[in-house]
Order: sequence, then structure tokens, then C-alpha cells
Amino acid sequence: MALLAILLALAVPPVAGPSLALAQPTPGDCNNDQRFDVGDAVYLLRYLFMGNAVSVTVAGCDVALDGRLDISDVVLLLSNLLIGRQPPAEYSVLLEWDPVSSDRGGNRERINVYRVYFLNGQARTLAAEVRNCACVNLSGLKGGVEYTLAVSAVDVAGNESSLSEPISFIR
Repeated sequence: MALLAILLALAVPPVAGPSLALAQPTPGDCNNDQRFDVGDAVYLLRYLFMGNAVSVTVAGCDVALDGRLDISDVVLLLSNLLIGRQPPAEYSVLLEWDPVSSDRGGNRERINVYRVYFLNGQARTLAAEVRNCACVNLSGLKGGVEYTLAVSAVDVAGNESSLSEPISFIR
């Protein structure tokens, strides 16, 4: 079962309700002024190239959500500004694959469900079960993290296929 495409899309962050407590800095609000603008990119550049001349928080400046501050955060921040979008708190991925239509003997196969797994070495964790589509949208993915996925098919008798070739990506 060949994986055809991975389309990365930014997940829409959830709308926050009113709160009296101080909120955690929003990724992208690097200078903590409660606005998302070019000043945040300039502030982060000052930090990266001038060191302790300004103080920043990883939570406010880590636009890539990878736990570190580097030039990729500036690039993502500016690209989001140019397209008019807030930096995401999480990402999603659309995964598509070729549907199974016949078994190894060439007989028509009736697939009940596809299982999508996160792989980590020999361990696998079920990410999703999908019916009626050879596709899945996985959300809640963190930036800068390498994900490895594979898919299996389960027929109506409950027989599960071997895993597809794994596909890895970093968002």
C-alpha cells in the first residue's frame, strides 16, 4: 500500500474563553505586547544576534514549537505575518494512501477499516481508525517533531494486513 501524499496544513487554534488569570505567552508574541506584528520578529532577531540585550521567553518566541529559539522561528513568524495568519499552537497533517481493492491472490477485498499508526522504533501506537476513506487528518501535532506513520487495512473478517512502508516528516 503506497502512501501518495502528505499535505501539511496549519490547524486553526481554538478560541480562548475569557480569563482573569495571566495567560501563557502566545507563540509569536515575542516582545509580550499582546500583538502579533513585525516588532516580534525584530525583537527575536535582536535576541538571536545580540544575546542578552533583550530577554525573551521560549513560549512567546518559539513559533516552530520545537523547544528552541533559532532563525526558523523568525522565518515562520514573518511568513505567517505575510499571509495574515497567527502562528499555530499545533499543526495537522492530511495523509492519503491507495485504497486496497484486492487481496494478494487478486480476489476482491472488502476493507472494514484502515488503521494509522505512529511508529517509534519497534513500538507502534494507534493514531486513528478510518472507514470509508483512504485518508485521515491527524491534528495536535507539535512543530519540530519528527513523526513516522504507517497504515494497515483490516478486512470484514478482521484480518489485518502488514504495515505499509512508513513515511516520516517533520513539521
